[in-house]
Order: sequence, then C-alpha cells, then structure tokens
Amino acid sequence: MSLPKYVKKAQNNYNSKFDLVQIKLPKGTKEKIRDVIKEDDTISGFCLKAVLNAIKNGSSTQDPGAVPGGSDPDFAEYDEKRQQQELQAMLDAARARHATNNYEDREQKRRDTIAAASDINEGLADYKKPDLDTYLND
Repeated sequence: MSLPKYVKKAQNNYNSKFDLVQIKLPKGTKEKIRDVIKEDDTISGFCLKAVLNAIKNGSSTQDPGAVPGGSDPDFAEYDEKRQQQELQAMLDAARARHATNNYEDREQKRRDTIAAASDINEGLADYKKPDLDTYLND
C-alpha cells in the first residue's frame, strides 16, 4: 500500500532541506569507523564532521590523510573493483549508444514500411473489386 500524498509531500519537504550523499566503502570499513568513533556518535555524524572539517580546513583529496592511499592492501582491491566498475559503465554506455542507433535504424525501416503500405493502399483505393454476382451468374 502506498503512502498518502500528504505524507510524501511532508517527506519531500523535509528532504529538500538537505543534500543527500551516498558513498560506497570497501568491506570492513564500517567496522573500522565504528572502532574509531565515540559511543554516542553515528557513522553518518562522523562522516559529516570529517567532511565539514575538511572543508573548513581547506583540505583536498590529494592530502595523504584525506583519502586512503594505494599502499593499503584493503584499498588496492577496492581500487581494482572501482576500475572494473568504471570500465563496465563505459561498456554499458557504448551498448546504449549502439542500441539507440539500432532503434533509429528500425524506426526508419518502420517508417519506410508504413509509407510503402500507404502507397499500396492508395493504389488499391482506385481498384474496384469485381462483382461476385457477375461471375456467379455466368
């Protein structure tokens, strides 16, 4: 059962006050963050504080401490997976372009077929069917 419109409107109004950001972390990172944060803090709160602190201090992603380096074996596998995902995204985009081109070709063939059928129908409109009674009475 779907939510009533007024509930959806209230949710959308509330959510419009925030920027939503989702990140994907390598397996096990969440547990590492839980080990670091205080008991009364959440992972979301920890990440928010880290991002706001980095913005306040002018930290960039090039800082060695800001983003895990490639020397960490946990993140080497993550980088490989990310590269595979990027390559898959490029492949999917190429397939989508190819499908679009095929669709355009099929659409053009469909238009040509419709045009040919309408030409045939116009020719048939001038053609009168023979009267069956004439043939049956002979």
